[in-house]
Amino acid sequence: MSDVIDNTTSHRQQALLSWIQQFAPYGVVTLDESFRIQSWNHWMELYSGKRLADIIGRNLFTLFPDLEERKLASHFERALQGESSVLSTALHHYLLPLPSPFRETSRSHMLQTARITPLFFEGNVCGIVVVIEDVTQREGQADILAKQHRRDELLSWALAQLLETDHPAK
Repeated sequence: MSDVIDNTTSHRQQALLSWIQQFAPYGVVTLDESFRIQSWNHWMELYSGKRLADIIGRNLFTLFPDLEERKLASHFERALQGESSVLSTALHHYLLPLPSPFRETSRSHMLQTARITPLFFEGNVCGIVVVIEDVTQREGQADILAKQHRRDELLSWALAQLLETDHPAK
């Protein structure tokens, strides 16, 4: 009975890993302790234009040197110490310089939220997992709503001023 449970668990784990690799709606990258790329899912291939076969084993900071220039390397170093980091669009705009999926935007890079976390095996850190979410559309919609809100506030203020006056024609 124990073998059946172990076999079922193993199949589920393989199915989950396959889903992450092929269908996940976000980028997933794993790095070893030397920051060399160990896995790069289909989403990453699609949005970066780089195939796993061409980059596996390459150092992430060699592939994307602006990570060090933008002072983001410390987040990866902290992951090797067991700490997780979340990088927000508001502070960093993006982790990896992937092209924007929307041509009509003035942004050259996809806006991203990224999580940089330690990868554990048997209680020890054995690498890093990076998860990247494209938030370009969501941030664009938030910008539109903020502009609309500011316009509505201005119109409300102007209407209040008009209603308070004794001589609206002036």
